[in-house]
Amino acid sequence: MASRIPHFEATEALFTRALSGGLDSVVEAETTRPRGPWRALRLNRLEGIDPHAQVPPPLLALSSEAAVGVAEPEPEETPPSPQDLEVALSEAVDLPDDWAMAAALAGGTNIAHCLRELLRALDWNGAPRQVAEVLPALNAPLDAADAVMVMARLGFRSRSFRARLNELGPQDFPALFTTKSGDVLVLERFGQNSLPGFDGATRTRRPIARDRRAGRVHVFTAAEPMADTAPPAEPLAFLRSLLRGRLRAMGAVALVQGMLALAGPLLLLVALDDVVPSAALPMILFFTGAAALTMVFEMPFRAWRDRMAAPVATAAAGLALGALTRTLFLPPETLKDTTAGARRSRFDDFHAGGAEPAVRLVRAALGLPAAVIALAAVAYLAGALVAVPVFGVLAVVVTGWVLKEGVRSATARAVGAAGESAQNWFESVRVRADAIAAGCEDAVARRVERAAAEMARTRRDAADRTRRVALIGRWIAGATVAGTAAAGAYLSLSDGLSQGALAASVLLTAAALRAVARVTDEAGNAARLWCGLTQAGRLHAIRAERSAARPSLPPRTLAGHVDVSGLSTASTGGIEMPLDDVSLYADPGEVVAVVGDYQSG
Repeated sequence: MASRIPHFEATEALFTRALSGGLDSVVEAETTRPRGPWRALRLNRLEGIDPHAQVPPPLLALSSEAAVGVAEPEPEETPPSPQDLEVALSEAVDLPDDWAMAAALAGGTNIAHCLRELLRALDWNGAPRQVAEVLPALNAPLDAADAVMVMARLGFRSRSFRARLNELGPQDFPALFTTKSGDVLVLERFGQNSLPGFDGATRTRRPIARDRRAGRVHVFTAAEPMADTAPPAEPLAFLRSLLRGRLRAMGAVALVQGMLALAGPLLLLVALDDVVPSAALPMILFFTGAAALTMVFEMPFRAWRDRMAAPVATAAAGLALGALTRTLFLPPETLKDTTAGARRSRFDDFHAGGAEPAVRLVRAALGLPAAVIALAAVAYLAGALVAVPVFGVLAVVVTGWVLKEGVRSATARAVGAAGESAQNWFESVRVRADAIAAGCEDAVARRVERAAAEMARTRRDAADRTRRVALIGRWIAGATVAGTAAAGAYLSLSDGLSQGALAASVLLTAAALRAVARVTDEAGNAARLWCGLTQAGRLHAIRAERSAARPSLPPRTLAGHVDVSGLSTASTGGIEMPLDDVSLYADPGEVVAVVGDYQSG
């Protein structure tokens, strides 16, 4: 796992030459990170900040007369030439610091266009890029729930309720008003006859009539300045925090689906105990059709239950974005000793494997209520026979808990090796020409091959451990079903259990153990998500320069020559994180803020 905070530096030829110059000495597996003679800055293009700004002239050397009595420091590093500095300035990437781009990144919805007016009504003094940095997902449609999340990340708490426009009082402003018909209004302040506001559909400011229009009101107020909290360290707690508003609905749907799943085994119970002995063909056909109908009727509820897990698909992107936002508020002196390749490779740590791990975990967890209902039905039908499936469930849970740490450590090693391999490959591509010129291309190739081999080895180890946990869970589930059938057959021979109850108990036991084993099947995905949460927790443990939830001033413009003396390379603790095309807004001798290019992800 990574253990450093990224140093925001340039990726131009200055660092390329420095990196290639240190590669020829790398011949063993244990290597140290090369430290270049100068860590170049990548500044925002001046005309992107101020159209009338001019590139400052390079500092000229003092004349011999003026240099009398001035102690010349010993040059420890080779300073960049004026041409190199101009190249670094001209190659900088412009950050689109305008509200149109921020609204476009928010999906261009009516609510997205209302963010500017809502923040203006709240006297927020931040920049549009800060809004884009706290979006739940880039280029995704922004709804009311997402807008509340954005406002919370910008430092505003909210309260929501349903009301009509003529029922709002002076204490209910500023507010965001949404209706079922799609109207989105920003209500700035209270008025007797009309409400000054902004219409998101027409993009115009106009008085809003105080009519009986009903909708949902989101009232925003500035939150007290406080440090932002780290996400939960455990995957299930993290996913539960994301689904806090849907837990009741999801639980209700899961319970309904679990009760519908009982229909098939219960119909089989009635058929074996009453219908088959009577040999009534119409009744046999009736119960067969009823069992098929219940299965068809259960399928929409199962699909509905799985669809409710869709909101966690953005959990990985939100985790990476939260880490990005947190990193932007760290002091500049802590952002050191990381190359551009390390920044890119560390993004996978925060991204936590994408959307699939979170979705699969939630879907597996949503099957647990049905397992509990199935065990309760077995206890009702077979009495003491329920001890066998309960013992099997406990065995699966204990096995998963014991093997959890091994899966996590193997997954963490695989993630770290993958990041190192990506870093070595990315940096070797950037310095290929200089490495060939220096005659050290063989050393570079060997280092890339070693990193790729280590990545493949750790990936196989993690996959084997994950597969082992899943197989053990399935074996225990199969043995439990077989044990339930054997114990039920013994009870049936002693007239303690009917044939229908035995068949229904076996089916219900199989359904319950399959639901529990499905959770152990996702042990690898849970470990992958845990890696990202651990990285985020370590990042939050570092004291920030200011709270990420507190509004900030817009970035200052560049003036004069930038002092880079405070950005020397030094080892520091923390997390590495990938951020390409990073810019520094600075006044002479002062680094004001570090800003990432959110276009590139």
